[in-house]
Amino acid sequence: MENVINEGLSYLGAIVASGPIQTTLLILKALFIALGIVLLFFAVKYLFKSGILKDKKRNYLWYFDTEKEKAAAGKDEWHHTWGRIHDRIHSATNDTDATWAVLEADALFGVALEEKGFGGENLTERLSYMTPSDLRNLADVLAAHRQAEAVRSGGTLSIPLEEARRYIDAYHKALLELGILTH
Repeated sequence: MENVINEGLSYLGAIVASGPIQTTLLILKALFIALGIVLLFFAVKYLFKSGILKDKKRNYLWYFDTEKEKAAAGKDEWHHTWGRIHDRIHSATNDTDATWAVLEADALFGVALEEKGFGGENLTERLSYMTPSDLRNLADVLAAHRQAEAVRSGGTLSIPLEEARRYIDAYHKALLELGILTH
């Protein structure tokens, strides 16, 4: 039995080693590589069209080819973050939830000023360098920031709900004026 198997393998080896079979195998190999490339192209296209990769854009800004795509993905991220803050303040039923919304808005505003190129080590410094010509509602934003700092330092435990809504509105207007948000 073993002899039959060895003879069969020898015969197959001789066929594969022949010239016409080698050419055929090379052609098949090239066809399968081309087919793999085409399938990969359509798989990536499907992932983008289905939205699976679209949601990942904001996490991989380095991947985009154009500054326009980077800016659009960045705007989406700002709007997404602001949407969470907006939802938090409008669903708040107590001062604690409202305080968290103000703290988040304050942090977001600090990042926005840094991205816009305002100097300073932190938000307090950046705001101190600003004038009403830089930001029309600077006084309101300063008041909101002072309250957020009071909470962070432990001087205040929470911000009353209605006051927090005014502060959120001040941050929203400022982000609109700076062009960070568009609506």
